[in-house]
Amino acid sequence: MKLEKFLLATLAAGMFAACSSDEPTPGPGNEAMQGDGYVAVTINLPTTPASSRAANDDFNDGDAKEYQVNSGALLLFAGADEQSAVFKAAYPLSLPTPEPDVDNDNITTSYLTAVKVAKVETSENLYGLVMLNYTGVIQTIAADGSLNIYTEATGNDTEAFAGTFAQLVAKTSKRAFYNSAKDDFFMTNAPLSTVAGGTVGTPSIDNVTTLVSLTNSLKSTEEEAKAAPAGSFFVERAVAKATLSNEATEAVIGADKKKLGIVGQASWLLDNTEPTSFIVRNMGDGSYMGFANGNRGRRFAGTTVMGTTSIQPAENLFRTYWCIDPHYTVLAEGETLTTATEFDDNDFIAAGTATEKSAPLYCHENTFTTAAQDKRHTTRAIIKVAYSLNNDGQAQTFYTVNGVEEELYSTAAEAESYSLAFILNNDGIKAAIKGALAEGSSVAIDESNYADYLTITFARDENDGYRKVTAIKFKSNAAFETTPEWTAEQEAALIELTNGYYRIAEYTDGENFYDIRFKHFAGADYTDLNDLAPWNPASLTSPNTPSTAEAYPGADADNNWLGRYGMVRNNWYDVTISGFKHLGKPAPGSLDVSKDKTPDDEKETEQWIAFKVNILSWALRTQKHEF
Repeated sequence: MKLEKFLLATLAAGMFAACSSDEPTPGPGNEAMQGDGYVAVTINLPTTPASSRAANDDFNDGDAKEYQVNSGALLLFAGADEQSAVFKAAYPLSLPTPEPDVDNDNITTSYLTAVKVAKVETSENLYGLVMLNYTGVIQTIAADGSLNIYTEATGNDTEAFAGTFAQLVAKTSKRAFYNSAKDDFFMTNAPLSTVAGGTVGTPSIDNVTTLVSLTNSLKSTEEEAKAAPAGSFFVERAVAKATLSNEATEAVIGADKKKLGIVGQASWLLDNTEPTSFIVRNMGDGSYMGFANGNRGRRFAGTTVMGTTSIQPAENLFRTYWCIDPHYTVLAEGETLTTATEFDDNDFIAAGTATEKSAPLYCHENTFTTAAQDKRHTTRAIIKVAYSLNNDGQAQTFYTVNGVEEELYSTAAEAESYSLAFILNNDGIKAAIKGALAEGSSVAIDESNYADYLTITFARDENDGYRKVTAIKFKSNAAFETTPEWTAEQEAALIELTNGYYRIAEYTDGENFYDIRFKHFAGADYTDLNDLAPWNPASLTSPNTPSTAEAYPGADADNNWLGRYGMVRNNWYDVTISGFKHLGKPAPGSLDVSKDKTPDDEKETEQWIAFKVNILSWALRTQKHEF
């Protein structure tokens, strides 16, 4: 397995569990199963899918820390079926030294252990759920097997869990599922399908299971349990993984191909991340499992066998590649997702730099409906790059006017001259001056003498990076019979008019900001055969029609494009920047998307960054895009 391949981390861990009572009574439904027994648990930590672009089931290893297990627990449920099964008890797992990697592109490390199960009494089906590295999400597992779950992102508020598995799946958390101090990645069972996707099978939600059947699995001794493990548990990390690297050494800007050197290293962070996540991956109603875009196959289940079921006759298991998050549906008008990461320069220091497969960042999964597939809802990377205007290795502040990249100004005065000329030729300014002149006086105000009569103040808006007129005042001057005065409304109107005509971008220290939205199933373009949800704007009703329900109302939009964008837990999204073709924005605030309803698949008239995204094993997803 190649560690350096990963972008999207996918973790699958197989746990085999078997147990019996002191006086086992085998038979359908665990009749009379009571007393103490043992469950054998083999935990296999598989690789993450490392697909080339959007394709599923391309696996590879990640970083060693992503497979570290510091704590484990087995949760038992009993009931007629998975969703209605009721929580019985939780048992901490003592994990031995892992088995070595067999390099099978599915399992990376394995553990075999056994847990003593006290007084399991049920005539119903018995199911198991494994939680690894759970201490940041689950506060305690009490001696009696009860479970206390954290209810807030900070603080120590908890609640005891008692209910069905469906109720556990509905539980959300704002706590971090990755603890960087301990290198703890919270993991739970992965939902797996017994029917393959692609062009092989037709999966449905009825074929998807998360819990592992432990019915008729109790053994009377630990040795018996280990000798006959009954169930296979495949676990996944509860976060998505992103990495970014920059191959570009210079930017080639504008129609005249001006070359600007890149100073230092590009840096980046994750933005517009989902602040809340389900504790266990929530598949929702799963109505999407059979969706397919033309001949690209059914994309929501893989085709590589992950393992087999414990129920006889055994069935093959395949990974699933979608889910819902707590804000999955379209938000109300004007409502926006709370961004988990506040954007400022300090975050860049903390996030590291975008160099050769930089240190990964992790976040909650973020998925949304086709109708919500727009910039407001999509997690993205924001990249900061500093340019040298003279390509001499030294970053310089420079300016543009109205986005014209062919003319870069090295001083604010040069850029401001356009706004000044506009103001000095404004009819309102001229009328005010004429009305205030002493009888017989004649004054012609131009750029050479305006400072004698007017104070025009420019200032950089630190939020969006644009240099704007903030005040226009008349000075006292002997030429005036009385000093002209604006009303606040008049001044504000002139300032707004001026700033509307001239947009002066101030790139302080040469810093430019770009954003890249993470694609899940989308490829480089619709000709990419690995693109599982291809969108061809030329075939739609207009060149600018997005791949949303606005283009094709009803089920067609979902069949074709659900999941083009988004981030799913245990997937690795790897971005490689190959070039910069245009300037970015002068400050992060210019990239604000909190109210931006622009579809993710807009047909942009300008391309800003060339990059490709590789999703690695974890599940690797790669994407090509030009900004």
